[in-house]
Amino acid sequence: MSTDQDVRAAFHTLADHAPSEIDLDALTVRSRPAKWQLRPTLAVCGAVAAVIAAVAGVALVLTPHRHSTPPMAPPAVPLRIGFTVPGYPVALTTVNAKYQEVGFDGETVRVYAAGAFNPATMQGGKRVNVNGHAGYFGRLRVPEPGLMPDLRVLAWPYAPDAWALVAGWEPNSSDTQQLADSLTVAKALRVGGSTPLKVPFRLGYLPAGLSPTSAGATPESPVNEGVITFNDDKLTVTVNRQGLDDAVPHCSGNGAVAVTVRGHHGCFRDDNGVGDGRRLQLEIPGGWLTVQVPRSHTYSDAVLKRIAASATFATLDQPATWFDADSAVPH
Repeated sequence: MSTDQDVRAAFHTLADHAPSEIDLDALTVRSRPAKWQLRPTLAVCGAVAAVIAAVAGVALVLTPHRHSTPPMAPPAVPLRIGFTVPGYPVALTTVNAKYQEVGFDGETVRVYAAGAFNPATMQGGKRVNVNGHAGYFGRLRVPEPGLMPDLRVLAWPYAPDAWALVAGWEPNSSDTQQLADSLTVAKALRVGGSTPLKVPFRLGYLPAGLSPTSAGATPESPVNEGVITFNDDKLTVTVNRQGLDDAVPHCSGNGAVAVTVRGHHGCFRDDNGVGDGRRLQLEIPGGWLTVQVPRSHTYSDAVLKRIAASATFATLDQPATWFDADSAVPH
């Protein structure tokens, strides 16, 4: 077995035989070199290889064997809404570890978890009283996920270090009118309770180590969409009326491969956009199922098929038949 002395001796031998000068012109390839020109080079290369092998041998002896530990799944996010806005029909719902959100005509209401929103992004706005709390009205100084920076936002703390926002989507209304509308919505907001988010599918199988980290629902036609994301985009399952990328045929281009799963026809195909991942898309009664993974976390096609085969579907255009999202994933 090679020792430290062997390694040092090999380096000294290599140094003793190394040339003191290097002719760069001689290194330029003009024609095939004669055999006598190659021998010194091969000898040096052989010495280098011997040294590398010796060092590697020592490293293998000295380095303890490490067992790789698979990363832990993130905590599961409860797929429920912990607030209500009475009198406002909800058109879309989003939940994740940072905030819960509902949207309706012209307004979005977002309730953040404690510590998840930095009020400094709003402190350049107008100071207003919101339900007895000191809040701000203005435009976000730092973009928030899902909110465009030019939106006018009403923000206030509903509890210590916990903030709520009302974002207005009416571009033609004045600041005065938008503030009045947002204050009306804010007064209607009731934080508390627990309402399940609904999705139009239920899964019987998931690979081990996956936990839901976000979900969304747009139950009204023509979208009729429910989506659950696992481990921060490691896997996403979507069911909706139009399918993803509905402006183009679902199974054309990007190396689409036709497949049938439990009588549902569709394809595997590579994404051509953000994430550059892969998806399985199947046509189901009234819409499409999409099981999607980013390239960096790709499961095999067989695993995606197994997930799709385990799915049960509600009637897409009848949200009353949809499943509670918490019970739509295996535990």
